[in-house]
Amino acid sequence: MADLLFSGGVDWRSQERLDSLHADMVSPSALSQTYGRLDGIVPSSCSVDTAYYSDTRESAKVAYRGDGWRRGTLLRLWHDHGGRSDAIGTYVATDDPSKLSGGAWTTTLTMHSALHMLSTDLLRSPLTVEQGVSAVEAMRHVCEAVGRPVRATCHDSRVGSTVVFEAGKSRISALFGLATPAGVRVDVDAMGYVTLEDYVSPAWRSPAFELSLADPRGIVHDGVSRSSSWLSLPGEAVVVCKYTEKVPGADGREESVEREIDGLASVTAGAASRAARGYGIGVTSTESQFEEPHTQEHADQLARDLLARNSWAGTEWKVTTQYFPVREGDVGSLVVPDAPLGYQGTRRVLVKSTSLDLATWQLDLTLRETDGMVCDSE
Repeated sequence: MADLLFSGGVDWRSQERLDSLHADMVSPSALSQTYGRLDGIVPSSCSVDTAYYSDTRESAKVAYRGDGWRRGTLLRLWHDHGGRSDAIGTYVATDDPSKLSGGAWTTTLTMHSALHMLSTDLLRSPLTVEQGVSAVEAMRHVCEAVGRPVRATCHDSRVGSTVVFEAGKSRISALFGLATPAGVRVDVDAMGYVTLEDYVSPAWRSPAFELSLADPRGIVHDGVSRSSSWLSLPGEAVVVCKYTEKVPGADGREESVEREIDGLASVTAGAASRAARGYGIGVTSTESQFEEPHTQEHADQLARDLLARNSWAGTEWKVTTQYFPVREGDVGSLVVPDAPLGYQGTRRVLVKSTSLDLATWQLDLTLRETDGMVCDSE
């Protein structure tokens, strides 16, 4: 398997590496055009955050002294180490508060990814995407019509039915509206391009790194923590299914009668069961337009599906490491040799979020276990 701890010909476990930061000012309308470096960066007030379940994926804080920033330009952050530079991300500024201290101004830029631009850019007229057109080309049009370039590596497909996105909706809502049924994961790369990749559930992906709490050369810092929702998992589900049935009336004419079937499901064994708890924890929903067949079995199946969607304990780990090139959406292994019963061993995890301090190059990771993940919303 690919191992991010050794990617790019670098042993990211090394304690001898010297890390530093620089930033280029980049044209917002031509990502290959730069206007030089930003001087006066204050690394102790700089950071980068990524989040798998955020629509815009990435954000950053960049502080600098003086007036070196060319207003309106994007910033492309670079990681300098061992005689090489690797791009971290390209960001648009959304706020620029300044503070005067010791006779010098320090400005802190709040920054977001290229996807943020699509979240604020609205459709000026209805956008109609016809049935049968290329899904990738439709997504590319949504982005490139407003100057956001796209890199697509996903398989293409045809739009299944004509869809209309209303005027006033954000372009990112149209992008996701096309991407989700096409099985495409929308993201952004370090150079500022919107990326389209085939979506693969984290539960089905092979690990791309391994973090071991017992490795003498490991990069995991002290202070690992764990959380889980297993104590509040529902063990019972009720789905109220409603439908309208046409029946002969007293005068021989058809009339509508409202019907209801209650679907039931329960866990019969294990920690979430009523027998183990001594009480029940339930989850419920209503199907106001219950589709055929209008049977108890169908209603019970909906209840079983509801219970399955809510049966994942969602165990998460908070881990701090020295920097290595990992980001939201990567899948890896966390080796926990000594932990309370049920949590030791090798845990397959999704990188749910990252937070990188660009002064210390310390990385805070939120890792979500993928085993038992039934569904995964993007």
